[in-house]
Amino acid sequence: MKLSIIGVLLVVTIGCSSVNAHTSKVYRLDPSAAQLNEEPTPQNGQYAPTDYSTVTNALVAESFADNYAVGVPAGSIHFGASGVDSVFYGGDLPTQTGFGASAVPIYTKEIFDKTNLPIQLTSMFYSDQDIPAYDEAYLFFIPADYKHFGSPTYYVNNQASQKEGINIGGRPYQSWVQDTRSATDPSRVLIDVTHNIAQNGDWYELSCVIDMYNGETYLRNVTNDGKPTFTSAVRLGVLKYMDSFRVGFAADDLAYGFKITSNYRDVVADFAMADTICVGTCIDFENKTTVENTTIPTLYNWIFEGAETTQSATKNPTDICYKVPGNYLVTLVSSNQFVRDTMSKWMYVKPFENLDLGKDRPLCDGDSLVLSLDINNVAFTWSNGSSDSFITINKPGVYAVKIERDGCSAVDSIEIFRGSNLNLDLGLDTLICDGSAFSLDASVTGGISYLWSNADQNARISVNESGTYVVEVVGGCETIRDSIHVQVEGCDGIKVCLPNAFSPNSDNLNEIFKPIITSNVCCQINSYRFRIYNLWGELLFETDDISDGWNGKRLDTIVQQDIYIWMIEFKDVHMSKQYKGEVHVFR
Repeated sequence: MKLSIIGVLLVVTIGCSSVNAHTSKVYRLDPSAAQLNEEPTPQNGQYAPTDYSTVTNALVAESFADNYAVGVPAGSIHFGASGVDSVFYGGDLPTQTGFGASAVPIYTKEIFDKTNLPIQLTSMFYSDQDIPAYDEAYLFFIPADYKHFGSPTYYVNNQASQKEGINIGGRPYQSWVQDTRSATDPSRVLIDVTHNIAQNGDWYELSCVIDMYNGETYLRNVTNDGKPTFTSAVRLGVLKYMDSFRVGFAADDLAYGFKITSNYRDVVADFAMADTICVGTCIDFENKTTVENTTIPTLYNWIFEGAETTQSATKNPTDICYKVPGNYLVTLVSSNQFVRDTMSKWMYVKPFENLDLGKDRPLCDGDSLVLSLDINNVAFTWSNGSSDSFITINKPGVYAVKIERDGCSAVDSIEIFRGSNLNLDLGLDTLICDGSAFSLDASVTGGISYLWSNADQNARISVNESGTYVVEVVGGCETIRDSIHVQVEGCDGIKVCLPNAFSPNSDNLNEIFKPIITSNVCCQINSYRFRIYNLWGELLFETDDISDGWNGKRLDTIVQQDIYIWMIEFKDVHMSKQYKGEVHVFR
């Protein structure tokens, strides 16, 4: 029996990508000139290995099929079906216990490795109407040195040869992933999902992508009839044979359109933008990235060469502004956990004239002024309706102009305000204490520029040195001056004076004993204490209020006529002092 397989190569290059463009190989199955290896009778429970050096076609198959009666040949391999261009038929075999599945495995002669990842496998399968429980479809990844056919991840009555590989299986109502690594673990089901996608008698598509991330193998984008069957990627771990492997498929019944896509990308970056804009324009970008597997988050990184905003991580960036003319590259990197794709496009920012009517200006009574622009080859449109390069203004207001050329434009405006007489007054000459500062304010309505005698050009200045300060204010209609003298002084000392006697006898004469403290305005007493003692050291009076004095009483009773001791302590910003003396009390 001969199996005919013809390989058709499709090459697609997408955008400006940082990875290889993916390459698809579609295999048609028809009955001419193909290689089918006949499986001999097993010896001691083992089947003879396949010699791939004898394989001359793109695919190779064997007639053996695992089923419930090992060794029954798959005698029903056919090609062709009504309404389908090319079909492979496995079929169901009668066995001692009923029907067994004759899912004849077909593998590539070509060997793949990690440089081909991600790889997508896709094939169409038919749902059997008679015994759907055995209507299974398979996609395989097997080690390159695997030479024993049959299902590479399923053991039958423990008589099949040593097997290893990844089996992506599916029925119309079920999908699974199996990984067999050793004879003691013949069928390790990693994930099994029950669903209801295709009905009996329908064709359905089984598809998957195998990929690597951080040295581990993942199976993702598993779909049955175009619908995801797993909510996330299936982690297979570190598989040593991913350095060199083959791929294949099998069907219990009908299959066609087996396709292998190397360097598959389920994220293809693309975006839309204006390729030519005018300088000063702010534009939006439309992300048109194609994302096949939406269960894996997609990240976006934009790079805007020459723009005010140089990067963005939003899906659709807005208000990206270009203020300098030139040719600039816009780059979008779209990525998920497994795939990274890049699209770059050039943008031309057309130069255009800078438009500046200057600062707002005054208009003096009885005067007029001219606003003029020395720009060639542009169309002018002034807010007063003029299309000349200049306008004459004789009344206050806001005036705007727009210039246009070759689809580019610029707009500017200026306020012409009524000029007025300047009213400047720096105030009276003043004295300030050493270590402090004084603010001089020359700002006036209608003032355009300011110049102080210390060369400062601000309207307000702060001074801390003695001197006469002069300011000149230029207005729209006049220039005026004013001056002020600032004197800086320090503390010249604090004087304390007290009488040597007083008479608290209720005659309203000399009733209170308190100090007289004098100083200039730059002296500041920070702390103060005034006390009275008798000759035995007993405290009779105490206060920290500089305006308070002793009324000659002790516990609301006038003291005896005698000599008493007073003491004053205070601190100013420069020193601490203590004064002491006697006072006579007369009654």
